[in-house]
Amino acid sequence: MSCRTCSHPLTLSLAPDSSSESSAGPSTTTTTTETVPDDLLLPCTCHFHWQCLLDHSPTIALSLRCPACDTHLPTPSDPPTIPATYTSEGGPSALDLLPILTEEAFLASNPEARPARALHTLAAEGDVEGMVDLLGDVEEDVVRWRDPLNGGRTALHVAVEAGREEVVWLLLWVGSGVEEGRFPEVVVQLAGEMGVGRGEGVGEDVRGLRDGAGRVAGEVARGMGGAWGGLAEVLTL
Repeated sequence: MSCRTCSHPLTLSLAPDSSSESSAGPSTTTTTTETVPDDLLLPCTCHFHWQCLLDHSPTIALSLRCPACDTHLPTPSDPPTIPATYTSEGGPSALDLLPILTEEAFLASNPEARPARALHTLAAEGDVEGMVDLLGDVEEDVVRWRDPLNGGRTALHVAVEAGREEVVWLLLWVGSGVEEGRFPEVVVQLAGEMGVGRGEGVGEDVRGLRDGAGRVAGEVARGMGGAWGGLAEVLTL
């Protein structure tokens, strides 16, 4: 079976990186090419490589049709989905392709949004180190970016909803005017160790930014209750 786009087998070749040292003589390097499955099955039964299908994402997002057989892909459910099965090295897994294709189509038309989208993903995952690295590599203001694919949320909204307190403090450190004395000592120490400077005065205070529903992050935190109810005070201008 082959990909309906490129006609190549539904596998992915991994770069050889294995080396072995002979115990009886000088070191020797062996190179073997390993292949793993790369098979994305659509509900119309057409098969694609993962990247081959994503290359068609702008067209699919508009037409909602298979690029090979022209079948209408979404389910009649509300909200609609595009159920698919992707078989990779870890085996088959079911997924909804619609949000993935929508995001890829958006980023293809707005490549400048990729760093900001990456920051939101890292915020949701609680990857503070990854966020610091990204913030150090980009020049644009990704901290205050509102995601049109996620209800106009900022990274601060995302972090609060995901319950990522360390990320919230990092975003307040780089994007708000919260007095340094209100930050936990461990946060101040970590910021110093990672070389993260304060960003107050650079742009609008992130605590005042509203999502598409008109909510600031402090309101989101207050609605979550518990410990987040207390943090809502710091998140409120």
